[in-house]
Amino acid sequence: MRLNEFYVSSEDLSNSYKIYVEINKDIFPIFDIEFSDQKILLVPNKYKHPLTLSQFNTRTSQLDDHLSLFCKTNEIPKLFGYRLKNDQLIFG
Repeated sequence: MRLNEFYVSSEDLSNSYKIYVEINKDIFPIFDIEFSDQKILLVPNKYKHPLTLSQFNTRTSQLDDHLSLFCKTNEIPKLFGYRLKNDQLIFG
């Protein structure tokens, strides 16, 4: 998923949604964002508080919106979408 695709699909969502990622059927909070090799890396940590959609948008607002979203794990998988559950926005 590219950043511009995410912006378009999430523009009507509440900024209070908390950002998570699903890895091997487990859900982890995204607590930080890193930038590397033309990628946006979402950094999960099960012991940290998740970013909100508002914080995510603020941190990525100055980036090239054609960059793709990835999860910073051992394999660094590309993220292809998300789903909503309660107050969670869960990338997968």
